[in-house]
Amino acid sequence: MGDLSEKQLKAIDLITSGCRLVDIAKALKITDRTLRNWRNIPEFAIRLRQIESNNFDSAVNKLRDASSLAADNLIELCASASVAPQVRVRACEIVLSYAKPAPGDDDILAAISAFCKAGIMPTDSADKLMQNFAQFKQTLIDTLADGGLKP
Repeated sequence: MGDLSEKQLKAIDLITSGCRLVDIAKALKITDRTLRNWRNIPEFAIRLRQIESNNFDSAVNKLRDASSLAADNLIELCASASVAPQVRVRACEIVLSYAKPAPGDDDILAAISAFCKAGIMPTDSADKLMQNFAQFKQTLIDTLADGGLKP
């Protein structure tokens, strides 16, 4: 069978819409067995998988977009002075719970060392970078200890 009939196309549409097979069979005035047989026809199965795959991809993209919007909203809540403090704290907790941890000192120093060993970075540049890293870290610690960054 090369082409699918109108009923078969309608069945695919109803299946991908989430309808129950028994309801689809009733709506199309066919038996459950006919519908099960159609699902075994290669063209029917391929078309059904294509549509399900497209629907899945679409859903994933919507979730990705929504998660970005949700993150933006949480960040706004964290910074908003008009929001109750407990809401701000909870929003910050949520943001931090999903944030990737920053690389630790050991990770950074190991990367610099690996660059030197691989010949990507000269040793004198690596030494200078490690000194600058240590100075930056200390400056950051001092700044935070003094009450944070001031505009």
